[in-house]
Amino acid sequence: MNGVAIADTTAPDLLTTQNGSYYVMVTNSSGVCPGTSPVVDFTLSTVGLVHGDISAMLSAYPNPTINTVFIQSNENFQQINVIDMYGKTLKSLVNNEHEINVSDLLQWMYSLMIVTKDGKKDTKTFVKL
Repeated sequence: MNGVAIADTTAPDLLTTQNGSYYVMVTNSSGVCPGTSPVVDFTLSTVGLVHGDISAMLSAYPNPTINTVFIQSNENFQQINVIDMYGKTLKSLVNNEHEINVSDLLQWMYSLMIVTKDGKKDTKTFVKL
């Protein structure tokens, strides 16, 4: 990182916790490095969904459910998406709706991505029976 080797990084994955410029040097069994990868500048940020301060004020029930998921909150919603485990949006509701019909979904685990009118985001997971 930033021209300094990171100790004990021989695994195929690296979880970084610092901003910086990273590149990969692969060495053979003799310790010779035939080349390096391109430099990647990394800025640590939240990846995926950013949880706002609405999480404690938001509930989705019943869980598990058969037909309907109700969302209870004092927040006004801009959008609610039902997302499968592959990240595909299956349903999208707008205009502050607080009830989602999930009777047509397969029995599985899903996520609700909830976006408020002021841009806060949160997720809730539910199981469809």
